Amino acid sequence: MGSYSLSGSEAPQLAPTGFFVDHEGASNPEICPIGTYQNNFGESKCIKSPRGFFVDQEGASNPEICPIGTYQSHYSQSNCELSPPGRYAYKLGTIIPKYCPAGTYNEFGGGIKLSDCKPVPPGLSLIHI
Repeated sequence: MGSYSLSGSEAPQLAPTGFFVDHEGASNPEICPIGTYQNNFGESKCIKSPRGFFVDQEGASNPEICPIGTYQSHYSQSNCELSPPGRYAYKLGTIIPKYCPAGTYNEFGGGIKLSDCKPVPPGLSLIHI
């Protein structure tokens, strides 16, 4: 497994990066689907993108890291999520965005730093749900 032989070709070839061969006698490699990648030659399966990363195209040889302000808490994903209101994602590859500290809030998603959490105005209160 991990290699294939084109019609009429006698020498087997290793599956290229971004592809895999999972059975003997294959005549072509199969492309890694979205959410997976393969960075080695001659492999029999693709690798799930890890948490904090994503793969948004077929045939990827590496996952992409989630940018600041986004996160991904699941494996095999095709995108990153914007950090939700009340949270912020201050580093690359965030898996779980941080909550704003007590007494502060972030009204909009996509917070990238602690200072995006603003103090609650006097006379108002916040309830974390």
